[in-house]
Amino acid sequence: MFWVVVLFIIAQVFFICKGIENTPFFLYNMFSTVHTKKEKIPIYLIKTTNGYFNPFNNSNRAAEMLLNNIELYQYMQQHQYVDPIFKTIQNRFGNKITQQQLHTIIANLCNDSVATAAYTTWWGNYFGSIQVDKKQKIELIKTTVTYNNMLQKSNIDSTIFYSYTK
Repeated sequence: MFWVVVLFIIAQVFFICKGIENTPFFLYNMFSTVHTKKEKIPIYLIKTTNGYFNPFNNSNRAAEMLLNNIELYQYMQQHQYVDPIFKTIQNRFGNKITQQQLHTIIANLCNDSVATAAYTTWWGNYFGSIQVDKKQKIELIKTTVTYNNMLQKSNIDSTIFYSYTK
């Protein structure tokens, strides 16, 4: 048991030196970096035919599934469908494995234009699975809330996409 613990400690020191995060230990700088002060934050609203939908009424998991991946969808559209994880994969594995293996990893981990195009349909289907009113038109809206002394919603909203539930 002693050697197992020593081996585990040595492996963890190696991971920390290489900058590889693994559980149950994480890099110290993950928790020690200073967050920049933000004056505004994007807010996503789900507008249905019955009015605005609050995804947190169902469950936090459902709300996270609906709202936490929208920024990646927008990023993919704005950056010619190059997944942000692509650079990390290239840096970590680029010179260490064959091109065939690298291509397999990229194909299985990175999103592309096909996945991005299918996103709105997936989103509408998922929304329909947690909603009582099945067939309806949905509009996903992005707005901005500014907070200095008071909270103030932006007068300009932008529609990210329309979708339909099944």
